[in-house]
Amino acid sequence: MTLQPGDVIHMVTMGVDGLPYSPDMSFGPEDTLEGEIEQVGALRVPVVMETRGDWRSLGDESRSIHPAPAVRSLLAGHGAALTGPEAWDPEQVRHVWTLFGNYADVQAREGFKRRRLPRIINAPGDVLGESGRPLMIPQRATGLSFGVELAFVIARIAREVSIEDAEDHILGYIALAVMHDQSHRRPVDIPASIQERWMPTVYARWADGSNVASLPPRPLPESALRGRAMRLELPGVAAIRSSTDEYVTMSTQTLAFLSQAITLFPGDVVTLGRVSQLIEVGSERPLAPGARLRAEIEGVGVVESPLVDQRCSGEAV
Repeated sequence: MTLQPGDVIHMVTMGVDGLPYSPDMSFGPEDTLEGEIEQVGALRVPVVMETRGDWRSLGDESRSIHPAPAVRSLLAGHGAALTGPEAWDPEQVRHVWTLFGNYADVQAREGFKRRRLPRIINAPGDVLGESGRPLMIPQRATGLSFGVELAFVIARIAREVSIEDAEDHILGYIALAVMHDQSHRRPVDIPASIQERWMPTVYARWADGSNVASLPPRPLPESALRGRAMRLELPGVAAIRSSTDEYVTMSTQTLAFLSQAITLFPGDVVTLGRVSQLIEVGSERPLAPGARLRAEIEGVGVVESPLVDQRCSGEAV
């Protein structure tokens, strides 16, 4: 993926995922979290539990200030909502949120146990492309797999959204054609959790433009999304069919869950993830010039993209 000026790369933890916390702990105005890295900087942050034991007075202005500067900037610039589906521009998307392990047959196919709550991971907006533009297969790619997915677009700033209000925060639905580069499947150090062992498959879909979206988002009620046919075709290679009935968690539950801890931006994309069927293309089979990928979700959208296989020319485009 392409890194942008201002991007932050987090070097993860030092073998411990934070300090222990007990549900019966309470905090007051003198309580802080403190941390320091020698010759880099120090942090001293007051701790507030919003749901209980909030020690701030009702007139404290910090109650109405969002903790994230990016969201404060959006609110100040009157960009808190999109005016309609035609206003959505894939080139302006900040975040793409991906559910994984969210289809009925996941345990048989991938060894994942189904969970009551969604598994979600984030990627920058650069991973998104739009229908009609070339889908670039990088030189490093080995085997490839292609899938079709149902996704939705966020209409307005979404924070602590209830399931009942979730549909009001959804601009519409799109079809995604997704390419997975299997060169990311490298050995994972053991011991590792099932989730850690599955992460390379998630990274495999993070190349620039590797998630190609239909335009514009289609406004639909969630109740109308079950039973929709999903089709993917790579002429001369394979064609597959599936259904939105394969999804375990749908959009309103996903949005309500995700927005409890994270603020979603207008235009953000949330994909419900892969379904059971994928088109697999081995590393020994470069795609011929003129190859095109076509994905469709009945009544939602169509994606058509030419494929440019840079493994054939040996030169990056």
